[in-house]
Amino acid sequence: MWHISTGIVHWWKHCPSAQVDRQGTRDDFDAWWRKPIRAKLDQAQLPYTDKDGTIPLLEKLMNKGQPDQKLQGLRTVQYLRSKTKGHVGGSEAEGLAQQALMEHETFGNHFRHVCQLLADDLETVERLFR
Repeated sequence: MWHISTGIVHWWKHCPSAQVDRQGTRDDFDAWWRKPIRAKLDQAQLPYTDKDGTIPLLEKLMNKGQPDQKLQGLRTVQYLRSKTKGHVGGSEAEGLAQQALMEHETFGNHFRHVCQLLADDLETVERLFR
C-alpha cells in the first residue's frame, strides 16, 4: 500500500535496491524478487520454469495459470529500458519517438500514460502479496 507520509510502497522498502546500495546488479535485484514470487507460485501449485523472468513469473501468479492479462506497464518500461540502455540511435530511436507522439501527441502525455500503467501494475503486484 502506498503511504503518503513516507512516499514508499510498504513492500518496496525491503527491496535491496531501495536501500541505497548501488553496488548490486540488475541480476541481484531480479534474483531477489524471483524467490518470493516462485514461493507463491509453488504455494498455488502453478507451473513455471527456471528461465522465467520476474515479469512472466508475476503474470503467471496474477493469471493463476491462465495467459490472459499482461503487466503492460512493467513490460513497457522494460522494453523502453532495453532499447535506450544502449543509447539506441538512428531510425530505431526515431521510430520510438514517432510512435510515442502518434499515440499520445506529446512526450509528456506519453510519460504520464506509462507512469499510470506502471502504477497500476505495482498495485496489482502488491495485491498478489497481501
